Amino acid sequence: MSIFEYAPAPESRSVVDIRGSYGLFIGGEFVDGHGEPFKSIDPSNEEPLAEIATADAHDVD
Repeated sequence: MSIFEYAPAPESRSVVDIRGSYGLFIGGEFVDGHGEPFKSIDPSNEEPLAEIATADAHDVD
């Protein structure tokens, strides 16, 4: 018997709204990044969740 009570895991995609891609948040708004984007992966089933923008030197400046 466990002394801890656990709530259901919140990993279900039915409780969140995930867009297909995300840009960089610069100057208070989302913009396209100039770096090579990468895919975020769901660790529970290894399916792609979203494509994430990355920055290059131009974006950082």
